[in-house]
Amino acid sequence: MANICSVNIRVKSVDDASAQKLFDRLTALQKEADAQHIGLFIGSERYLFEAAIENCGTAVKVDGWVKWGVLSGEKLG
Repeated sequence: MANICSVNIRVKSVDDASAQKLFDRLTALQKEADAQHIGLFIGSERYLFEAAIENCGTAVKVDGWVKWGVLSGEKLG
């Protein structure tokens, strides 16, 4: 049985327009994933399940769960 981990991702952008572009792309990918009954691919061989994507002005918030994921609160990149 897979280890299930909740993830909360917040991507800050330089402006509202950039955040909106990311939000639009993620929601389009989520619709495709839902139609195929698969998770949303988020890289590194990880898929996000039951994703909730929210536009927060200059940021995009993504919540959901992954299989076998270990993430910490540290900033990456």
